[in-house]
This record gives sequence, C-alpha cells and structure tokens, in this order.
Amino acid sequence: MVMICLYASILAFSVHAKNKPITEQSQSYQQKWAEGRLGKQTAECMRLIRLAHKHNADPLWSVAIAINESGLDARKVSPRGARSSMQTYRRYSRCGGCDLRESGILIAKELEMRHGHCDGAAKYNAGPKGSCNGIGGAYAERTMTIYLKLFEFQRGL
Repeated sequence: MVMICLYASILAFSVHAKNKPITEQSQSYQQKWAEGRLGKQTAECMRLIRLAHKHNADPLWSVAIAINESGLDARKVSPRGARSSMQTYRRYSRCGGCDLRESGILIAKELEMRHGHCDGAAKYNAGPKGSCNGIGGAYAERTMTIYLKLFEFQRGL
C-alpha cells in the first residue's frame, strides 16, 4: 500500500502542476515538496484506501478522484466550501456525521456503479447533469487517466 501511495503522491504533484512532473522541477523545489507534502499525501492516500476497503469501494478509483479533486490534500477547502481530499459537501453526505472522505468514497462508488467510470466521474464533479461528452467531461477524462496510471503501477508491483 505504501508504494502505490507514494506513486499516487507523485501523480498528484504532476496533475496539479499542469502535468509538469516533479523531475522537471529544480532540486530545491523537489526537496521542499518532499519535506512538506509527500508524507502528508501518502498518509492521506493510505487513509482513503482503508476507507474504500471498509465500504467495498474500488480504492484506486477513490484515490484517483482525490488526486483530481485536491491533490490528496486532506485540509483543502474549495471556494464553494467543499472539504477534505474528496472535496465533499456536508449537505450531500451519504453517511450522516461520518468523515467527509468516507462520504466522498460512498458517492463516488454509487455514481460509478450507476453510470460507469466516465459518466460517474463527470457527475461527481458537475452534479446530475455531468457527462463524459459534456459538463465534467474533461474532469472525467483526467480522473480516468489517473486511475489507469494507478492501476498499471499496481499491476507492476
């Protein structure tokens, strides 16, 4: 689990740095990132995987959404008030007073089961009107790309 989460943290950096890999950053920047974010992102990824297993959800799908939503930042708050690494709103919680990560995982699982990966991701991002070929489509494509990278990395372990 640690190896996939280290890889997920590196992917999170790349996604949120406009697809510029960490290896293309200066040595000093790489060191600052590793000291300040790598451990936190890896720990958040491990929490997400444990919660996904608890709810029989696909852990890599949950992590892919969290990478796209927040870069695995557990403390992120969006301008509209979405919180946690899954960027979930309390009013849409699927489990009452549970942790917003858990709620996000349950929502992502439900949408993926009902609509498939692409439309499910688009709806996670854009709401009920989300679709692969419309609102939320670019988000869905990014999420699926991240998911496939995580899946391929895991297969190689």
